[in-house]
Amino acid sequence: MRYDALLEPISEDDPCGPDLSATYDEDFELYYFEAIEKVPTRFVVNSDTGEVFDRKSIDIKAEVKTIGKLLERSRDLRLLSLEAQFQALSGTMGGFSECLQIMAALMEKYWIEVNPKIEGGDASERRTQLELLDELSSVIMPIEHMPLFRDRRIDTVTYRDYQIATGAKDPRANETPGDAGAISVALQSADNAEAVDKLYADLTGATTAIESIINACRLADSAAFSPGMDNLKSLLTEMTKFVADARPDLAGDGAAEEGEGTAEEGADGAPSGAAPSTPALTGAIKSHTEARAALLAVEHYFLRFEPSAPALILVRQAQELIGKPLTEALDVLLPGMSENARIDFGSESGFLMDVNRMRILAGAQSEESSDAPYGPIEPMEAETRDQASGLISAVESFFRQTEPSSPVPILLFKAKTYMNRDFSAIISDLFQHIENP
Repeated sequence: MRYDALLEPISEDDPCGPDLSATYDEDFELYYFEAIEKVPTRFVVNSDTGEVFDRKSIDIKAEVKTIGKLLERSRDLRLLSLEAQFQALSGTMGGFSECLQIMAALMEKYWIEVNPKIEGGDASERRTQLELLDELSSVIMPIEHMPLFRDRRIDTVTYRDYQIATGAKDPRANETPGDAGAISVALQSADNAEAVDKLYADLTGATTAIESIINACRLADSAAFSPGMDNLKSLLTEMTKFVADARPDLAGDGAAEEGEGTAEEGADGAPSGAAPSTPALTGAIKSHTEARAALLAVEHYFLRFEPSAPALILVRQAQELIGKPLTEALDVLLPGMSENARIDFGSESGFLMDVNRMRILAGAQSEESSDAPYGPIEPMEAETRDQASGLISAVESFFRQTEPSSPVPILLFKAKTYMNRDFSAIISDLFQHIENP
């Protein structure tokens, strides 16, 4: 993390350094009291038009640079709280999450020493800095309007978009309700996988940090207190669920039953999905042969324990397309459209290659590639849903790195999104293209 170095003590006698405010440090005074004036007291600038605070008015790089230099001299929750507000206002979830995480870590490690220090049992200034993170105008509403990721179909996605689309919030004058289903599809899209993975990690990191901050305050040996952070905690929980509902593979099978200990067996002796499991694969997939072996193990898992899972269909289709040419993938995945495929060399030359010629060339015989350098392949097994998901992810990663033109990663990514859904959610996804089924 960017601020990991802050956990290292500044000195043995004073690990968090001096309170720069209490000592009237010139650099701190000049920066801090001018910076807090940049934090808006109203996020909605004009209620008639719906105009909101302009996030571009925050030069986040400059603010982070200055705050970072001050933090080198003093581990101060005031500075981190201020940066967290700037990160929220500028629309940066990753930076906001990092600020919360380092605040939590500092309070857990240096409760007595971290600034502002608790003087004479009075924790009011520290409480104030924490509760600033619960303000609607400077944190909650900016996070709701924060750009979470960009989708090529519906453009930038915000949690506010989802709130309006589902009716949870009423649109303002300049807002038009979108389609909640389209937002869910965007979250599930393989094109957005990396961005959504990071978003989920940032949200869970921030949520865990808030819980740690609250616990550190409540359980402190001295001057314990309970900070009011309900707004932020509730919002982060809602947003995490918003992502996890669309991408259940991110939450993992054990999320719902976390902490219950030993897993129970199903009626047929199969371990339950929430069971802690031994990885079915050590290391990365190294070859197409290993990829086939991994997917075969996943197929066997679904046949034995979850034969109704739509992921089984997608895994089998992925197996069939390994080593097959593009034209075959087009015929399978774009029925009715594959005949229109062509390679266009540009308007100037006028050269075209139609799908028939593509099929002839794709089907031409050539020397087979060998997996020999990797030695004999041991059969793989998957006994739990966690192991099956791990194998799928490993194969998906292999093809993204070694054969980016392959459709296999898209099929496997979609398979993972089905793995923790119930029947009604699967049906909803399968028929989402029909307006009134």
